[in-house]
Amino acid sequence: MILGLALGQAQTNDQDLDVLEPPFINRTLPKITRFLEIGVSANAYRGELNPAFQKWTSSFHIAYRMNRHRYLNGRFGLSIGSLTGEDLNYSFTSSDPEESGVPNNFFKASIITFHYELQFNLLKTRRYMVYLSQGFGIYRFAVQNDEGQDLLNVQTSRARNENYNNFAVMLPSGIGAAYRLANGYSLGVQASILNQQTDYVDNISQLSTDDRRDNTLMIKFFLFAPLTRVPIKKISQRPKDWNYTRSRQLGNW
Repeated sequence: MILGLALGQAQTNDQDLDVLEPPFINRTLPKITRFLEIGVSANAYRGELNPAFQKWTSSFHIAYRMNRHRYLNGRFGLSIGSLTGEDLNYSFTSSDPEESGVPNNFFKASIITFHYELQFNLLKTRRYMVYLSQGFGIYRFAVQNDEGQDLLNVQTSRARNENYNNFAVMLPSGIGAAYRLANGYSLGVQASILNQQTDYVDNISQLSTDDRRDNTLMIKFFLFAPLTRVPIKKISQRPKDWNYTRSRQLGNW
């Protein structure tokens, strides 16, 4: 008798499943309105020491992503990373006969950015999302030469009396896409041009032979996880037509 009770209890437990609160199988599952996003990116700089985006470095990203509306949502993001550039043959121009500044031909910059952006969804289905984004934020950078010196304090690396602030406004523009997994987590990629409003990311400006402002490209790969609590319950009997994969989906985008 004891053996029979044990076998019966094991059979009942095998049928128990963790599933969403009703409705279970229809398409009116609860909407996920908030996500925590983490990711990494490949970064490149274009400026006096790089004529095109090249010499890739990396950044770490964390963000709070909102998802209340179908087409337009907001996102707060923080990034920490670096940039680098080098042109051993770089030469400068100056109309000042007493100019003695010699621009650096290598730099490495640590960067920290914080921004808010609006994302407009071009496509949004139960599985896929494609969007454009435009934001506003703060861009902080600290530039060093190949000897590790802080170039902000090396006056001879710039024109006479040329100084700058290592904080700048940025206006990031991007395009991205995400794929939603059955458990509510999502994987995505986003390419962004940061459009920082400074020409000193490489420490060179007035002595430059290029009148284009420095810029930064980030190609980000990310995972975002739902922060919205989704109700779970136990059921002891699984219907014959039960779609277990669908029952594990944590709501709509």
